[in-house]
Amino acid sequence: MLPAPMGEYPVGKTQFIVPHTTYNDPVAPPEWNGTGSFVLASMFYPTVSSSCSNRTMRYVDEHLARYYEARYDLPAGIMSRVRAPIAPEAPHRPKADREALPTVLLSAGASNPCVLDSVLAMDLASMGYTVICLDHPGEVPYLQLPSGEGIAGIPFDETWDSAYDIYTNRVPDTLALLDFLPSFAAENALPINTSCYVAVGHSIGGNAGVASVAYAESVVGGINLDGSMVGDNTTNIEGPFMIMAGEGHNTTTDPSWDAFLGLQTGEWQLLTVEGTRHSDFVDLTVLAEVLGVGKAHMRLGPLDGYRMREITTIFVKAFFDSIMGSGGGLLDGPLPTDEWPEVQRTKAST
Repeated sequence: MLPAPMGEYPVGKTQFIVPHTTYNDPVAPPEWNGTGSFVLASMFYPTVSSSCSNRTMRYVDEHLARYYEARYDLPAGIMSRVRAPIAPEAPHRPKADREALPTVLLSAGASNPCVLDSVLAMDLASMGYTVICLDHPGEVPYLQLPSGEGIAGIPFDETWDSAYDIYTNRVPDTLALLDFLPSFAAENALPINTSCYVAVGHSIGGNAGVASVAYAESVVGGINLDGSMVGDNTTNIEGPFMIMAGEGHNTTTDPSWDAFLGLQTGEWQLLTVEGTRHSDFVDLTVLAEVLGVGKAHMRLGPLDGYRMREITTIFVKAFFDSIMGSGGGLLDGPLPTDEWPEVQRTKAST
């Protein structure tokens, strides 16, 4: 079982299709003739029913379970047994309880499904946020649709060209969601904020999350979790953002960050979390502890996975608090601190 959410509310989850045409789609399944027609949205949200606190759902479908077991040399069947403390299709908590909070746009890393960011999503939802993540058909290893249909992904070769191809889908996908969401929320009486958003993403998703600040006025700030700027690294987004980096990832080892940061006129911070690697910013860091296989086995850094989960959630929320005017708390003072000795402020705007 994944650990319980860090906030006070039980968490619900639902999925829905967002119509969106992607011409010359680099990851479209072969039978689609290069044109995508939709993306799948996963929405995590605070729910109202106390009975939902005891409900769980399967963490990943059988196809993804087998994929990750093979990728990380895990015992057969171990991923299938993992459950998440999330209530599927539970009722939404009334908006009055959390009216001032923006909706969170969450973007996964290249070829990663949204489910691999479930821990951060459910933590933020349990704190009152609505969190929406998009899966682009063909990019992820396997995409299970609400209809029961499944779509196999194309292989991802982990080159810069492939990463850029995926990035070119991400911002248009997000803009399509922003266009679609107000009418969808109204038609379904969903108590979510459709006028103000914040973005957070991992890897290429972090690149797209920060870039979305420049493309949509309703996106008021972004967080990049250890992602290189493979696109828009020569753009001044003119808005607040934060980068959280794994150990050894900095403006010297990643010239894309140096070029990007040098152009910015808005407020920003670059934080480094010692003892971490690139994939410590997603669920793998917790799964290594839950499954008992050890973090080295999952190609992760030595920092305890539960501690890393706490750091990611707390600092992401602190950034959201700061840009929404409720105070950044630990982001306003010096870093590291006695409470957060792993987190270094490497650079910041002046």
